[in-house]
Amino acid sequence: MKKSVFSEVVEWTNHLREKVIEKVIEGKNIVLVGLPNSGKTVFFITMINQLQRRLSSKECKYSIISNSRSGSNLGDRFFKTIRKGAWPDKTETGADDKAIFSYRIILEDNMVMTQLRDIDYLDYPGEAYQIAFGDHTKLSDPNNNIKETYGDDADKIKSHINDAYGVFVIIDSEKLFEEDNELFNDIVWGLSDKLSKSKVKKVALVFTKTDMCPSKEKEDLIQILNDQNPDTLNQLQRIDFESFMVSAVEAEVNLDGILVPIKDYSPEKHSKGVLEPIKWMLNLKEL
Repeated sequence: MKKSVFSEVVEWTNHLREKVIEKVIEGKNIVLVGLPNSGKTVFFITMINQLQRRLSSKECKYSIISNSRSGSNLGDRFFKTIRKGAWPDKTETGADDKAIFSYRIILEDNMVMTQLRDIDYLDYPGEAYQIAFGDHTKLSDPNNNIKETYGDDADKIKSHINDAYGVFVIIDSEKLFEEDNELFNDIVWGLSDKLSKSKVKKVALVFTKTDMCPSKEKEDLIQILNDQNPDTLNQLQRIDFESFMVSAVEAEVNLDGILVPIKDYSPEKHSKGVLEPIKWMLNLKEL
């Protein structure tokens, strides 16, 4: 039986989708990485949440979907925790594939998929980043087993970066103002060196927790980073590079002197600048 025109169009469109998805697998992903306690999880989830809210609230050719069941309810779990005045639990070893939360951004026009990117959050513990890009011998480790515990995670992080189109590098802005941050600078240098030697096309340096930062000017943070480790910016500037200031979830000090999410958290009021990095990374002018 001869195929209908509609059937042929559907078949052709599905074929096109498969080809574009193949390109994603071959290295078109956007990878989000970050230093220990830099606010990776908070930034990633608030960014995805605002993207979902923005794209569902108006007519837009873009759409965003979760690539996994674990990612589909990640935001629900996160915001329940935030509204209880607590931060997400510290990430433990992430050696299995559950450490990757992936969302797909699609641009469709007249049934033709013209752009597709996956945003992968590598939810690995900070120690894995220290092994991957820093000097693990500087870690306080009485049992001398940190490399054994987190070595597989470190290898996976480096592998994901090798295959990426773009990378978000998350840095706690307050760390720049600490006097004893030799380990911090060591990891930043190692990560920037890795990026400069990779095939990554774009790098967004995201300064987080800026609501608690002594300076509100991005130029000040860049200058401090450059003063502490001038090679870092030199390496990043070999790539298409931009920096951003973000306050993913505004914080306050509670009665016990502990920094906690602000009471009655609202994404519209208490999450600032979280969409700017992804808009620049993917040139999403409609947002």
